[in-house]
Amino acid sequence: MPIPTGYSGRGTLLSYSADNVTFTSLGQLQQFEHGGSKQTIVDQTNITTPDNFTRALAVRVDAGEFDLTGVLNPQDPTYLALEQFHVANTLVYWKARLVDGSSFTFQAFVSEFKAFSAKVMKIYTWSAKLRLSGGLTPNLL
Repeated sequence: MPIPTGYSGRGTLLSYSADNVTFTSLGQLQQFEHGGSKQTIVDQTNITTPDNFTRALAVRVDAGEFDLTGVLNPQDPTYLALEQFHVANTLVYWKARLVDGSSFTFQAFVSEFKAFSAKVMKIYTWSAKLRLSGGLTPNLL
């Protein structure tokens, strides 16, 4: 049995592109996390079902959302594009490159954007949510 390998998230990059050609890395990113996908299940049980059990049928997959948090740095305004995408209802191309060299690509809308959060004795942060349109495409090693 192989020994499991774990990686720190340091060095992971999340990049965006409006044209799927030129990508810009999101600077000062503290965290991004995919909430996971979910299936919509309907009950297809009817009078001809042969026993007393319900019969589930998966009909759709919802790819979910990404939660983003970053450090607000006026010298690195890459996060401000998120507000522009949000206001313009733009479907954006994304790449998540992990430290092991693998990556995931997807398309998403910026469904929520918070330009700043101020807490006494803490750093300023910004946050956003990305609502996926379609699924994640893995580009594994």
